[in-house]
Amino acid sequence: MLSESTLHYRCALDIYFDQSITQEDWNELIRAIRQWLVQRNDVKASDNNLMVSKGQLFYNGLNWVSRSHPNLRISTLRFIGNGTEFQPEYWGVELYHSDSDYAARIWKTSITLRVMDSNKCKFIITTEYGFSSHYMDEPEPPTASVPRIVKTILQQYTVKIGNDKLSSKPIEIATQREAKNWAEHLLNPNRQTPLVFVGHNIVGQGYGYTVDPQQLAMYLQGSANVIFTKSPELQYEFNFFIEQKSFTKYQDTLKCKEGLIRVYLGLAQFPRPQSHRFFNVFDIETFNKRLLNLETVILRGLIRGKLNIQREDILSIQDIQSKIDTQHLKERINNLQEKDTQYKEIAELFDLLSNENIELRNKNVEIGKNVDNAQAEALNYLEQFEAKDGEVRGLRYQIEDTQQRYLAAVSENQSLQTKVQSLAALKTLPTCLAEVLEVISQIHNDKIIITDEARKSAEDYDSLKKIERAWEALWLMATELHTLYSRNEQNIEGIFNSKSSHIAYAKTEGKQTKGNPSLMGLRTAIWDGEEISFNSHLKYGNKSDDLLRIHFHYDRNKQKIVIWHCAGHLDNATTAKNK
Repeated sequence: MLSESTLHYRCALDIYFDQSITQEDWNELIRAIRQWLVQRNDVKASDNNLMVSKGQLFYNGLNWVSRSHPNLRISTLRFIGNGTEFQPEYWGVELYHSDSDYAARIWKTSITLRVMDSNKCKFIITTEYGFSSHYMDEPEPPTASVPRIVKTILQQYTVKIGNDKLSSKPIEIATQREAKNWAEHLLNPNRQTPLVFVGHNIVGQGYGYTVDPQQLAMYLQGSANVIFTKSPELQYEFNFFIEQKSFTKYQDTLKCKEGLIRVYLGLAQFPRPQSHRFFNVFDIETFNKRLLNLETVILRGLIRGKLNIQREDILSIQDIQSKIDTQHLKERINNLQEKDTQYKEIAELFDLLSNENIELRNKNVEIGKNVDNAQAEALNYLEQFEAKDGEVRGLRYQIEDTQQRYLAAVSENQSLQTKVQSLAALKTLPTCLAEVLEVISQIHNDKIIITDEARKSAEDYDSLKKIERAWEALWLMATELHTLYSRNEQNIEGIFNSKSSHIAYAKTEGKQTKGNPSLMGLRTAIWDGEEISFNSHLKYGNKSDDLLRIHFHYDRNKQKIVIWHCAGHLDNATTAKNK
């Protein structure tokens, strides 16, 4: 049905079971594949009664054609081999269906299972597409995608490529020890699974990542593990450990700088640094102009590499049928030989042909090795060319990086000049809360926004005895606290409170206060056209004649802290009861 097919997706996964594979384990795995097929929209829309009613045929051998969609068909096949009647060595399924947008584009998906060991089987899925012979158009190539069954397999089973466990989600490097461990794993010469490292933005582009690690991992399920560091400092540590742990003189060039995404292939097959491609913002913009996204580019590159595909692997039900035919022929000749000695010569001829076939296979393997060597040599020349191209792209990146750092330095210099001018204009120290608030707003106007409500609350409050505590609280808010928010730290409360002795941070109010609409109304206001709850606050003191509460909200769009209240204690569930 497919002519001149184009490979769209392929992955080969080693599935591990906790113990020896049982009949129920085998059935459960095939049941998951069958459920994926039945839940497909095109199968649902068709007459799928055969798929539902003849479940046993799906396990043992099925040829199902939709009554309403002639291009929709599902076939399954098994070969007992070294297995049993209920747990064969080989099993496969094949799905044909039309494209939902272009009826002339026909999709073919093949899934094969092979029992490799007592607790291990190999799952291979291949998706390709072609066009009807009469089709005279050239539609846009389909966007990269991963079959949902791959995500199901990754979530329900222990899945590896070689010795490396695959994850369906991005892996966060959250500690220095983890950075060291992942750097060592990256440099492991036996590592087979590709690693895609997502770097932080370069200085001047704001806190965040060059691409979304979650989205990238979704596209690369079954093909690679996506890793990223929690902070730019940990990315620096990761690169430091790569430099320290490098076994050869060029492995330190495997570092991934800020503003980059880098694809690390297996070092056993690709020892040269040029093989491990990096992408920067310039590359992503170029892909966008070509109506491509980075995820598609990386996925297509990985599936072309035939990751974890061996020459002896079974990729389709046609490969399974070939094994069945060979087995049947051998059995038939053996039976004839037992009945009549005249077939002895035929049996000997078959053995001879079988031996010659084995020799041809061995020669084919040898030819394959020669082809691989030739490809490796060609790859070496290609890498030399790409190295020059990489130097050009690297220079472009360095120019862009330098420009961004320069702009960031100019912005920082202007901010420092503003701070210096504000301090120079300060003839006397602030004597009240309102003055402290005003001075802090002038010095840190790039980090803090003071609302009119905050100014009024400070002007009306005169119970704070130690004005220096207000200065300390507001200064910490503009420096330490702002940094934690801009870096999107998950445990801001714990980190901030571990460093401050007088000033405490509370992320939100208590449960009873939050459950009282009237009390929450005291903390709610319209900011920038949106209703905001100013629950987060810094606090000092508990005595009525010496305390301070600063309620605020972090505006991620402006990357500034908005102060809404700077005065005494707002009523909460406890104080409301005492009134």
